[in-house]
Amino acid sequence: MKKFFTLLVVCGLCLNMNAQALKNKIVLSIAPNTTDVQFTVKVDEGTNYSVDFGEGEATKSFEKTTEEFITVKYTFTNPKSDAREITLDATHLLSLRAAASKSINGIKEIVSDKITELGFTATNLDAYSALDISQCPALVNAVFIGSNLESIKLPKGKTLESIQVSGSWSGEKKALKDINLSDAEGLKTILITDAGLTEVDLTKQQDLVTLCIYNPLKIGLRKIKGAKELMKITRLCLNGNNLGFDKFQIELLRRLLLSNSNIPKAIITWTKAG
Repeated sequence: MKKFFTLLVVCGLCLNMNAQALKNKIVLSIAPNTTDVQFTVKVDEGTNYSVDFGEGEATKSFEKTTEEFITVKYTFTNPKSDAREITLDATHLLSLRAAASKSINGIKEIVSDKITELGFTATNLDAYSALDISQCPALVNAVFIGSNLESIKLPKGKTLESIQVSGSWSGEKKALKDINLSDAEGLKTILITDAGLTEVDLTKQQDLVTLCIYNPLKIGLRKIKGAKELMKITRLCLNGNNLGFDKFQIELLRRLLLSNSNIPKAIITWTKAG
């Protein structure tokens, strides 16, 4: 009986360790007919990073090529005519970057206790148009330029400082329609082009410095909650919205002019939608 109990405890520990190992991960979608994929990572320890490229492919280890970052570049042995997935171990991952990638076409899942930077530029991610990064409590900078994302769930708290999102740079352009800006209280930079937002709540973003929300749709932003309390704004771009020349604009302009330190670098653009 004692041996049986011990066996149960050992099995339980093994299952717990396995679950813990899988807790921090990033699942990337790879486009059909992709022959190779490339991205860069930064880890908090060690000099190499291993990636399992899935069924029928290898698990390969990559060495540091620069002082900080490791370049991950892999040629698939068996290219597929449909989409495939690769899973990154995010246990020690601090940064993940991809630039102008035609291979990566979406982020299915991301859970990471340590990652501080996600940088995807000129990379269409609309295989999964809704992205949940709320389980990345250490995230500081998030960039999804040219992504075509339509919905983003941000992590709560004051850690996230910058969010940048835009539609695809080629082909069909999609608009960001949903984002929980109010939960990210520490934001200093909000840059959203190709937005489909009608209202944003910035009542908790007291440290906001840059606010750029360009709305090419005819509806445009109609309301910004908490705008009058944004005392640290130095760059404001609200082109293509329907806010009009209301009290928000007048009050913000007045405060910018009264703040001598902001005048040289204050950039204000304001045009109506339609």
